[in-house]
Amino acid sequence: DSYFLTDTKAVLQECTDQWILKENQHVPQLSQMTVCLDMRLLTAGKWMAFSYTTPPFPFYSLALQGDSDGVYIWLLGVKHRFPARLAPELWHRLCLSVDSERNSLSLNVSGSQQTHKRTVFAHAMKPNGKLQLGCQPWEVFPGNQMATVELYMFRIWGDVREHALCEDGTIVGWDSSMWSISQDQTSVQDDTLYC
Repeated sequence: DSYFLTDTKAVLQECTDQWILKENQHVPQLSQMTVCLDMRLLTAGKWMAFSYTTPPFPFYSLALQGDSDGVYIWLLGVKHRFPARLAPELWHRLCLSVDSERNSLSLNVSGSQQTHKRTVFAHAMKPNGKLQLGCQPWEVFPGNQMATVELYMFRIWGDVREHALCEDGTIVGWDSSMWSISQDQTSVQDDTLYC
């Protein structure tokens, strides 16, 4: 059964829960890509929204994480800091774009007028990596508090255009058939979600 998860969010407790792109779903090689998702922090701490890893592991080809100091995008193993802070208990829409043809990386938070841009060394994203929502176990170490996060409408397109709020992704979509869920309670219906 395949259906668009318009009324479903992922609730990921600290680092115990993940949604993983199923093995029969493949991310192709991408020279341009846009990733959009909605996220809400329920508890304080460091957070990781998603990671796309390719060998040699652990190597973040692309990942989005943050803490009280800012938002961080990992691109091809390099960590880039953006001066955006996400207030807890509120939904934030995060869209990041990678254009390896123009060596650019950008982040927009909640549709604001200001898009944070960086000139980066980039090449096409390797195909067939592991795409995971939620944090990786190697991000946890003693004294490191990981936040509980809610995620909604995670999508990937193979371009660097703007996309509508409820437009499904062309590479990866918010679709029940694409995701392997670690525990049933991580998938929660919520009729207040906007799509």
